[in-house]
Amino acid sequence: MGNCKKEMYITLVVSVFNESKRLNKKAVRRMKNSSRIAEEVDVLKRHQRVESLNLSSMALIGRIPRDFGNLSFLVSLHLGSNNFLGYLPQEIAQLHRLKFLNLNLNNFSGKKLYLGSNLFTGIISLGLGNLVNLVELSVNRNQLTGSVPISIFNILSLQLLSLSRNNLSGFLPREVGNLTKMQFLHLIENRFTGEIPKEMSNLIELVLLELAYNRFSGPLDMENFNISGLRAIDLSANNLSGMLLKIPNEVGNLSSLFELDLSGNNLVGSIPTLISNLRNLQRFNLSNNKFIGFVGDNLCKLQQLGAIYLDQNQLSGSLPNYLGNVTSVREIHLGSNKLSSNIPEILGNLKDLVVLDLSSNNMIGSLPPKIGNLKAVTQTDLSMNQFSNGIPREIGGFQNLVHLSLRHNKLQGIIPDAMRNMVGLEFLDLSHNNISEIIPKSLEKLQNLKYFNVSVNKFESNLIVSGSFASVYKGVLRSRIAIAVKVFNLQIDAAFKSCDMECEVLRSLLHRNLV
Repeated sequence: MGNCKKEMYITLVVSVFNESKRLNKKAVRRMKNSSRIAEEVDVLKRHQRVESLNLSSMALIGRIPRDFGNLSFLVSLHLGSNNFLGYLPQEIAQLHRLKFLNLNLNNFSGKKLYLGSNLFTGIISLGLGNLVNLVELSVNRNQLTGSVPISIFNILSLQLLSLSRNNLSGFLPREVGNLTKMQFLHLIENRFTGEIPKEMSNLIELVLLELAYNRFSGPLDMENFNISGLRAIDLSANNLSGMLLKIPNEVGNLSSLFELDLSGNNLVGSIPTLISNLRNLQRFNLSNNKFIGFVGDNLCKLQQLGAIYLDQNQLSGSLPNYLGNVTSVREIHLGSNKLSSNIPEILGNLKDLVVLDLSSNNMIGSLPPKIGNLKAVTQTDLSMNQFSNGIPREIGGFQNLVHLSLRHNKLQGIIPDAMRNMVGLEFLDLSHNNISEIIPKSLEKLQNLKYFNVSVNKFESNLIVSGSFASVYKGVLRSRIAIAVKVFNLQIDAAFKSCDMECEVLRSLLHRNLV
């Protein structure tokens, strides 16, 4: 078949696609083996759907037709070993049933290829490495397996590579350092293993690096990311270990970094003092590691900081007073550590703070009255500490608060009547304290409240009887009907069994006073 006939062959196939005709596998075989164009077209028109199309090794030339995108039932597409040129049409990404795509040995010159959010399975085609002029390649959100072909890292023009949310595995090859024009590298949610190659430092144009939710291991040397234009690093949820090494001394390096996420690893040691060099840092996440020592004043030098995540470590000592001067901060997560100080009064300066989590520490002292200055806060968790004395009435200033937990402390006194002003409150847990007297009737104004727990306190006036597994309290419904409320102590395993047994008995009883 001459070149003219081959071009004509493509044109005829395209015309059939435009009529939304589809082929099955048998039709494809007949089409490929036929030598008469007219007969091939007749065969195409008689069949209803295409599941597999193999045009490989036919010496076809020209551009791949956009009309391939009409073959919505296509599972397998083989276009390898031809002379196709130009760009791969974006319509290929519409083939959501496609599982096999072979583009080997062609002359494509397109700059962008997006095949994300499909159901592609199997390995990445070696042929993608032939797209030597490609600038952006995205095959994220598929079901690809195996390792990434070395040929991908020979596309020196690549500026964006997104392989995220697949099942890719193996080592990240040293050849990644060849991609010196790379700006955006997305590899999150795969199964990559081994150390992060030091050749990563060759990516001098890198802006965004995402390697989270993989299985990378070994020590973390921040010197490998000493790239002046880098704005975000996400290495969370891996198996990285050892100390956090070599935060660059030079202020100019990493000066553009606004997000650093190293959470969910096995990093140890103290928080490096040179973290203060990252002067534009806005989001800092070291949670769920094994850091020890003090929080330190170095974080307080980061005047652009918006979110601090240091929870689930082994940090000790006190909260730095200077933290109250970082007025840009919106979220503070320091739960599940070993902090042992009180809450500094100066923390009340953080008028834009939205989330404050100091739960599961050993913090002591009174809740400072200035905590009421945190007008913007929506979530406060101070549970599982040793806070004592009364709940300050200034807490009523939390008018935007949605979630408040003060459970498992040593708080005394009464529930302040001012809490009626917390009109946005949906969750309130004051359980396991030493709060006494009565529950204020004014709390009825909290119309959005969905969870309210004041069990295991000292509301003596309402306590009817107390037993090993539970206490019974007197309550009054809005209809003014008096009721008895039994509150089980869920800290005792046997209480669950006792509750289940009582419920079984009550189910078989009929009485006007049982509700």
